[in-house]
Amino acid sequence: MVLASGGVPRDFMVLGSLAIQVARERSNAKAARVQDVNEAAGRNAQPKLQELEDDAASSIGSANARKDALTSIRAFLLDQRQTTYFRVDFRDKEVHQREYDLLQSLMDLRLIHLINSSVSDERLAGHRSEVYMLDLSQFASSRFKRNIRVLDFVNNHLVLKSTGAGSDVRPGDTPNKLLGILRRGPAFELSNFTPFVT
Repeated sequence: MVLASGGVPRDFMVLGSLAIQVARERSNAKAARVQDVNEAAGRNAQPKLQELEDDAASSIGSANARKDALTSIRAFLLDQRQTTYFRVDFRDKEVHQREYDLLQSLMDLRLIHLINSSVSDERLAGHRSEVYMLDLSQFASSRFKRNIRVLDFVNNHLVLKSTGAGSDVRPGDTPNKLLGILRRGPAFELSNFTPFVT
C-alpha cells in the first residue's frame, strides 16, 4: 500500500478505503488482498486523470502538456521498457529545465513519485540520477500486464519483480543490492518532453 500510494498519506487513505470496498464485493472476503489494492488503484486512476482534466479548464496549454508528458512516460516505461520506474540524470535536468518542470508537475499531481533523489552511476564517476516510479494507478487494474518489472515491498525491503506467475524476485535487502535495483531503471531523456513545452 505504501508503494501503491507513492508514500502520499491522502492517497494511502483513499486507496485503503477503495481496497476495502473492492474486497467487500467478493463473496466471503475476510481481508483486502494485493489484487484488491491493484483493482482499487486502477479505479483511482480516473479521479487522478480528472484532476488533470479539471486543470485543463484553467490552463489549456499546461494541462495538455502534462497529459502528453504522461502518455510519453507510460509509452516509454510500459511499452518500450516493460518497467514501472526510471532514472533522470542530473545533467539532463540542468540542460532541460522546462522539461524537468513538466516532470515535476506530474509528481505534484501524484502520477509519478520520487523514490530516490540521488543515485550514483556505477560506470561514470560523478554522474547521479533521480529515480522515479510511475503511480500504480497508471498501470494496474484488475489484472496486471504480464512481465512488467515492478517495485514492491517484501519483508520491509524494496524488491524488483516481474508481474506474472513464478517471477524472479530481486531483493534490495542490503544497501548495495538496493542501489543495484535503482541503477537498473532505464534513463528517461527529458528531451522527450521538448515538444510539449512552450
